[in-house]
Amino acid sequence: MWRWLSLKLGLRLPRAVIDTNVFVRATIKPAGSTGPVITKWREQQYELLYSTETLQELAQVLFRPRLIRKYGLHLSELQSFIKLVARQGILVEPTFAVSMCRDKDDNKFLALAAAGQADYMVSADDDLLVLKEFQGTKIITPQQFLNRLS
Repeated sequence: MWRWLSLKLGLRLPRAVIDTNVFVRATIKPAGSTGPVITKWREQQYELLYSTETLQELAQVLFRPRLIRKYGLHLSELQSFIKLVARQGILVEPTFAVSMCRDKDDNKFLALAAAGQADYMVSADDDLLVLKEFQGTKIITPQQFLNRLS
């Protein structure tokens, strides 16, 4: 409904960068508090931005044998999810480095958000959330994001 209405009115969908921790939590427990973040994307209520680097990190984390065993995840479903992100997300390759986050591994998400002109960065990571905003991108929790989409 939102996609149809936004296209009809000439509005664009919100653009979002989703941190790996949110994707992993949503994959492990789809009925949990972060699961609807993926559902809303599949319902085309926002545009998902990703980079090669963020997609590689997501795959590396999801395919950890310990995680697969502990939560009974299925390799085929994980592979399908990674392919879905690559196919239906918007690939953005940042052309500049960022060094704003106290956890240097999270700077790739800030660079992606800036390069892709994201409206939101969705994370449960305090190292990112403490920033609150970066170059016009609001850094918010999954619940705050879901509230804004409603």
